[in-house]
Amino acid sequence: MKLSNGGEPFEVDVKRFYFPTTLEAKCPTCGTEVKREFSDDYLSYPTANKPFDLNVYCAGPEGKDDHNFTVKVMLRVALEAVAV
Repeated sequence: MKLSNGGEPFEVDVKRFYFPTTLEAKCPTCGTEVKREFSDDYLSYPTANKPFDLNVYCAGPEGKDDHNFTVKVMLRVALEAVAV
């Protein structure tokens, strides 16, 4: 059996792509630690194997100054043979 993937970008043709991953980042504007849970939240029509900007919501210190910032991420998808 042989699987091959050239790592080429491709669209994941689903409106809501949920997966068990958590993004934790420090807001570059105010320094607040933020989390985004992709098992609750989702990516909409993501492209795999290609970097893209992801918008992250920050409530600001003590929830008094909300704003957004972006982080560059890449969704990698792999298929692995585990048995014949």
